Amino acid sequence: MKDKQGKPPGRDDFFLVMSPMVDDENRWTGDFHINIITQHDNKLDRDDYLAIMDYVRFTAASVSLMETNPRYREMLEEQADIHLPREKVKKSLKTVKTNDNVITVDFKKKD
Repeated sequence: MKDKQGKPPGRDDFFLVMSPMVDDENRWTGDFHINIITQHDNKLDRDDYLAIMDYVRFTAASVSLMETNPRYREMLEEQADIHLPREKVKKSLKTVKTNDNVITVDFKKKD
C-alpha cells in the first residue's frame, strides 16, 4: 500500500478502514465494519496521539451521523465535492472487463 506520492504508510499514520458488509452474492448490504488502525511503534507524544485519535474517532462516528442527519450529509457532500469531486473519482476507475450487464472495475491505480 502506498500513498499518492508513492510512499508506504508511515510509523505515525492512522488508518480508518471501512470494510463493507456483503451478502451471499457479494453485494454491499449498506453496512460497514469500521476500524481504526495505528502502528505499534508509533512515536507520537501521548497527548498528540490522543488528539489525533479524537479526529479519527470523529471521522468514524460521522458515518452513522450521515444516516440520521440529512443536513450533515449535505455539508459533507459539499466539502467532498471541493476536495475530491465525484467526476475525478469516476475517472480514476478503469473498466477491465464487460460481460452482459456486469462491469468489472479495477480500483488500483496503475503507474
